[in-house]
Parts: sequence; C-alpha cells; structure tokens
Amino acid sequence: MYILFEGLDRCGKSTVVDYIIERLQNISIQPITLRTKELAGMYIPSLKGTVPNEVIYMLYWQAIRRADIEIVEPALKESKIVLEDRGCGSNIAYSYWKDIDPNFKETVDNLYMDHCIKPDLILFFKSSYPTFLERKAEHRMIKEKDYNKVSNNYEIWIQKLLERGYNIEIVNDFEKVEDKCIYSFSLINNLLKLEV
Repeated sequence: MYILFEGLDRCGKSTVVDYIIERLQNISIQPITLRTKELAGMYIPSLKGTVPNEVIYMLYWQAIRRADIEIVEPALKESKIVLEDRGCGSNIAYSYWKDIDPNFKETVDNLYMDHCIKPDLILFFKSSYPTFLERKAEHRMIKEKDYNKVSNNYEIWIQKLLERGYNIEIVNDFEKVEDKCIYSFSLINNLLKLEV
C-alpha cells in the first residue's frame, strides 16, 4: 500500500504522517517512510545558480523516480505500507521558476508522471495563508502571492491526476491538528481495513 501526503508548507502533513506511523506501530506494523528532504538531499538545491533550472528540475524528478525504484517498488513487492511526505505533487506545484520554458516543464512532468509509481491514495491537505502564518515550523517564510501560486499549481495538478483516475482525498483544515490526524487515519484505515 502506497500513500502519498501532499500540501503546502505548514499544512500539517508531517504531523499527520508521524501520527499515522505511531498508530500503525501500535498494531505492530512498521511502515516505510519517505520525506522530501531525504529524496532531494542538500545537493540538488545547492546547484541553483550554477546550472540551468531545467537541469535542477529534472534532478528533482529523478530523485523521486529513484526513490520509486530503490525504495517504494521493493517495499510494495513485500506488501509493506509506504508513507511518503511529499513527492511528485510538490515537485510540480513548487516549480514556478520564470526561466523554465512552460512547454519543457509540461513535457517533463508528463514523462515522469507516466513512469512514477501510482499511489493507492493521495491525501491532499488544504490550508490557508493565515494558517500558514500562524503555525510555527522550520519552513521558510513565503509571500502570500507565492503561496497562492503554489496553491493554484496544486489544484491544477490534482485535477490532472483525477482525470488519470488517481484516488485523492482532500483534507480540509481542522481547528485542532489532532482532529486532522484522526480524520486522516480514518481515510487510510478505510483502505487498509485494519483492526484498530
């Protein structure tokens, strides 16, 4: 079972992933967990300004594809549960560099989406800019117009994936993070049919 968690910074993804890991471990299930920083490392972002952005963009995609081949695929063959905190969606949504040719980007996106492993479930966490400002996190501050651009890119990406037949659940913002965690686990449990 492969579950992908997507959404903007500070929307609660990592908190939910940690909650789900704990719930699964409580019933003796040890999921495989991937996180964005682990996929890209520090090497790819450090290249910005030294090579064309198209190269960096393809390297991000290649990091996601490599994780598919080396981690996700073997885990699924062993019937393990894979939880990925950001993947293809964030690569598309956060990539709005002005100097990347939109036609090039669309071609690369489609090529990699055709080759990436399709998650059994994508949980997309919606949030607002005021919520982003309220939540304390390690993520860098971004301006509201950039936040809205990324949010819009996610909406476009979700629509394209729905057209491709992907299973996507939208998780709206909850007043309490605990409620978001419980709701998200219930969605996953509906898929896994666990005895909890």
